[in-house]
Amino acid sequence: MKKKLIIPILAVAVLAFFGMSCEDTGEITQEEIIAALEDMIAEDEALNIEEFGDGGADDEEYGDITDGSFGRMTDDYFPSDSLRFRFGRRVDSLVMIISHEFIGDTIVISTIEHIVGGQFITVIYDTSTGAQVDSFAKDFTTDAIRKVKFVRINNTDNPRWNWRLDSLTPVVSLGEDKISIDSLKIYSANGSLLYLFESDGIQDLFIKRDEIPTFQAWLPIVMKLYISNAGPVYNWESGEGAHLKFGRGRRDLNRHLHIRLRFYDDGTNGDAVAYDDEFYRIWWMHPPGFGYNLRVFKAFVDVIDFETLFSSDGSYHAAFWGFPYHSVRGE
Repeated sequence: MKKKLIIPILAVAVLAFFGMSCEDTGEITQEEIIAALEDMIAEDEALNIEEFGDGGADDEEYGDITDGSFGRMTDDYFPSDSLRFRFGRRVDSLVMIISHEFIGDTIVISTIEHIVGGQFITVIYDTSTGAQVDSFAKDFTTDAIRKVKFVRINNTDNPRWNWRLDSLTPVVSLGEDKISIDSLKIYSANGSLLYLFESDGIQDLFIKRDEIPTFQAWLPIVMKLYISNAGPVYNWESGEGAHLKFGRGRRDLNRHLHIRLRFYDDGTNGDAVAYDDEFYRIWWMHPPGFGYNLRVFKAFVDVIDFETLFSSDGSYHAAFWGFPYHSVRGE
């Protein structure tokens, strides 16, 4: 009789074990899920905006991402034949605030608010003598948001195993009512439209995490940027400048992995009509870096009005969009 009782007792023990496991799965709290999602956000190299800062004032165009060397490009401009300027943002604080919206038990939309603070710095010098003729700094604070979608893929007792970062939106600056970005179009060299970003709906433009823009190294990309300026205070040319910044990691730690290039709106370098707020740039894609076939970088299109750049007592007005991309080494 005792031998016959062993099987039912074991069966009860096994059932009890599985029952406890199921019960543990059901007891995962929303706070535990949120903590897991925020860990995933912090660990994903595509989601921070460390590359936004310039580290201080610098030439308008700087940097070079290559497989083993560092170079510098300069193409400055200023409303004077002999004067040139250096400018940039020194970021002193970068705060990330995350909120979460649970949609049923299978989807979470996380909104990431980036609060960036620091100084915008301009240094003006005379090219004929090399002497500095003026410099000034303006405090700035910029808010920007991005959304991330998580989807549930499992039902274990570990929330990190249950969720996948499915898609993300571009990061978009907020609060600027004077100058704004209307759209960004990215074309291949043969004229095919590769990617389109428009202000209408951009905050809900979700891009699959494994389908972020991907560009082959050493091939040209054509970028067209359309902006609006409610009223140029510094009335020179179109009243604002636009730049493409891209790189990986903080610039003060990875200077060779950062580039800033000028968009053209002066009827040169491929731009069709001067000063019509339609900016143009050919972007030759950099390689992913020595030892890599593919790597994540971040790009920012940045519009700054000339009052910000050239007037020491003028206000700060700027807007930017940002998105992650892959550089992939060609065959």
